Amino acid sequence: DVAVKTIVRDITLPYRPLPDLATAQSELASLGDPDKLFGMDLKKYDKWQQVIMTLTTGIPVKSGHCFMQSLVAVGPVAFVPFPYEMFVEMTLRIRGHSPFQHTLCLSETNGSFGYFPTKDQYSRGGYEITMSHYFDTYVLTEDADDSAVEENLKLLELLIKEGDTA
Repeated sequence: DVAVKTIVRDITLPYRPLPDLATAQSELASLGDPDKLFGMDLKKYDKWQQVIMTLTTGIPVKSGHCFMQSLVAVGPVAFVPFPYEMFVEMTLRIRGHSPFQHTLCLSETNGSFGYFPTKDQYSRGGYEITMSHYFDTYVLTEDADDSAVEENLKLLELLIKEGDTA
């Protein structure tokens, strides 16, 4: 017999401010004819279109990605889902400071919002970093990994103390 506990809370990861309209229009124009684009350039085109639409239609500009975080513990094992494809460094930091004997972080769970790099990876560049900039209208701040780790460690502490028993 093992206890099953859950905790559900909203957490918010910070977004970078959107570029201004002139920058977005310039970036979109630099890509040329969308019918001739493919791969990463097509992804960039879609992103700049979304930024321009947000800035010109009165859609409220978001300051962060708020999502419902649902942690589950089965005895000494805690499950921490992420709606991103997270970099392993976040998993290691959460596991290293978790109050649970075993903590398993799950990527692409309860949604799929693209790559979630750690701040040390931005200077290295590469496919995942580039895609994290063009997956959506908004881009997480370079230190959003710190927020994700901090918020989930708080939830793990609450889960061990007062999680709902199923």
